[in-house]
Amino acid sequence: EEKKEEEEAKEEAVEEKEPVFPVSLFFARGFNKIIDFKQLSEVLLKDVDDTRKSDGRCPLVIDPSGRTSKGIKYLQCIVFTMVELITMDPLRLRRALLTHMMHAGCVLIDLDSFDFPIEAIEEQFSKVERGLFQKLADRSALYSYLLPRRFKSLITTDILKDYEISAFMDENLQKFSLGFVTSRPNPDFDFAKQFYTISVKGSGEDEEEEE
Repeated sequence: EEKKEEEEAKEEAVEEKEPVFPVSLFFARGFNKIIDFKQLSEVLLKDVDDTRKSDGRCPLVIDPSGRTSKGIKYLQCIVFTMVELITMDPLRLRRALLTHMMHAGCVLIDLDSFDFPIEAIEEQFSKVERGLFQKLADRSALYSYLLPRRFKSLITTDILKDYEISAFMDENLQKFSLGFVTSRPNPDFDFAKQFYTISVKGSGEDEEEEE
């Protein structure tokens, strides 16, 4: 009887040491969309089924293989690494955003394998215009910022000749995309949930069903 009580006491002690829930949460499951690499253009640029447009969030491509940031350069897209974004003249980002809004393109920020907080990204866009990232990343951005042409404040006098507001067509603005790509297979949950997450098949954590 005493031996049985000792064993039970040991089991209770082990249970107390083991947390009921994991200490860290990782975004390894529940992607909004899972695609083959060859579908990247259709989903990220063309959004053929309008699911990303309906969701409203900026896309976050999760691809540990690194193929996305390399292959996307050959499409109608400009890619900046986070290091470039931090160190370059803000005018480059201003022009990139306006150019791709005008021509239905995509501005993609390559986060590589680094775990940047959202504030670090916001800071770089604020160098162009205060609060710019929040305006572009808002789920209603298409209707509250792009189509009403509220981005015209980005067209400063020194670049006005290149970006006449009349040159921005509704059809192209609807196709414009600001996206992000990470090679981290498990990006921070609080970070990832702010985006429309796209997992590229063959990247590891892509066997779960879409949400």
